Amino acid sequence: MISEQYGTVFTNEHFEKMQKVYSIWICPDPAKKRKNGIFKYHTVEETIYGKPYVSPESYDLMEVVILNLGDTDKSSAIEERGIEKGIEEGIKQNSIITAEMMIQDNEPASKIMKYTRLSFETLQEIAARFGKNLVME
Repeated sequence: MISEQYGTVFTNEHFEKMQKVYSIWICPDPAKKRKNGIFKYHTVEETIYGKPYVSPESYDLMEVVILNLGDTDKSSAIEERGIEKGIEEGIKQNSIITAEMMIQDNEPASKIMKYTRLSFETLQEIAARFGKNLVME
């Protein structure tokens, strides 16, 4: 995939224009020891002597992700954890948005904490972003 970029992404000796490529492999029936695992491989420089003179973006141009499926019940558990985490993040994001609106409407901190379940410190950080002070009762 990297070499296929020659002539389209870069030409001649302009190798600096190469773009990173990703290869994702889904293995439906892996060896038992690899089931229910996700593995990522990429290039890492190990300096033996001297100072590195290139950044990882210059040489880490390929990344391989291998998704090893497994037993249905275990794969389902992974999926369920992902869904739970997504719901938690959604609730947290909704609380922050609600707090932002309530702060802008000059609602008291105690009321905001009651409805969003966010800490006082978090509300102070949100208020500071808007250049506002929290209203106390």
